[in-house]
Amino acid sequence: MDTDFFVYFDDVDFSIRARAAGFQYWLTGDLTIIHKASSLTGGFLGSFTLRWLTRNWVLTSRKHLSLFGKLKAFTYMQAWMLARLLVGRDKASHYVKRQKAFFEGMVAPVSDDGSWLSNSELISESSPIGRIVRKEAARNVT
Repeated sequence: MDTDFFVYFDDVDFSIRARAAGFQYWLTGDLTIIHKASSLTGGFLGSFTLRWLTRNWVLTSRKHLSLFGKLKAFTYMQAWMLARLLVGRDKASHYVKRQKAFFEGMVAPVSDDGSWLSNSELISESSPIGRIVRKEAARNVT
């Protein structure tokens, strides 16, 4: 996983990079996953979640979008944060925390190679991760 991410959007970043590396997404209706979002981090409006979710949303956009895509994404993020404040979904303190995190995401350094997918040794035929990935891929094909 990319070391630029601590929590939130690490899975999105991983999925984008996996797809770019040639991996395919597979869907199945045979299982159910239950994920109680933010249950250990203070909920959706907790300080921890507000900071890291907003920061990493910005960081993911910076890493993976074109210049025009970034412009659209950042405009949307700012409009979304303002709308939440104006309709009373967020308090002023939440808005301020989101803005600080937005700025943090804009200035945070971004690595070019924070991914195990960018390291051919880790997904080679002889590596443990490479063997697991290939075994799972073969199992899903049959």
